[in-house]
Amino acid sequence: MIYQLQALLQQNQELLSQTLESSEHFREEENAYRDQLANLRRAKEKLEEKIMDQYKNYERSSKKLVDVALNGVVDCGFLISAASLESTRLIDLQGLVSG
Repeated sequence: MIYQLQALLQQNQELLSQTLESSEHFREEENAYRDQLANLRRAKEKLEEKIMDQYKNYERSSKKLVDVALNGVVDCGFLISAASLESTRLIDLQGLVSG
C-alpha cells in the first residue's frame, strides 16, 4: 500500500511539473502572438498613413493639373478670340480697300 501511495505521489508530481511546463509554454506562446499582433497593427497603421499621404498628394497634383488645364483653355480661348477678332478686322480692311 505504501508503494502504491508513493507511486501515485510520484505520478502526481510528474503531472504537476508537466502542467507547469505546459502553462509556461502557453504563456510564452501567448506573449509571442501578442507581440506579433502588435507588430502587425503598427505595420497596418504605417500603411494606412502612407495610403492617406498618397491620396493627399494625388488630390493636390490632380487639382494642379485641373488648374493648369483650365488656365490653358482660358489662354487658348483668349488667343482664339484675339485671332478671330484680328481676322475679322483684316476682312473688314480688305473690303474697304477693294470697295
